[in-house]
Amino acid sequence: MYNQNKIISIRENIMEISKNNISWIETWETNKSHNIEVGFDNHKLLKGFISNNVYPTLNNVPSKEFFSNLKKQIPKLYIEDEIIYAELNCFIDNEPYKIQFDYAKDCWIIKDKDDTIIEKR
Repeated sequence: MYNQNKIISIRENIMEISKNNISWIETWETNKSHNIEVGFDNHKLLKGFISNNVYPTLNNVPSKEFFSNLKKQIPKLYIEDEIIYAELNCFIDNEPYKIQFDYAKDCWIIKDKDDTIIEKR
């Protein structure tokens, strides 16, 4: 049953990105809030907002597939740039967390509000 729940969770994360629930913020829109950042090898930084960033437990946070699909959703202006990392600010069980994904290492780190590493995957 656990594996089936994990598969459902992965499908939901993929659907979340594929529905274009992400709004990219233009560089001049400095007053807009964001909960996702994408960093590139040339030091460019792309910010965005994902409407659903609340998860009940650590087991429900976005998967690697989520970040792979995120990479496919970047604006055309950034297509030539190599993505180094993505960081999602989210809430897990009503507490603020950061999920940092490293594209070169294909892994991510979950940190709490004090930047303490909670989990590496």
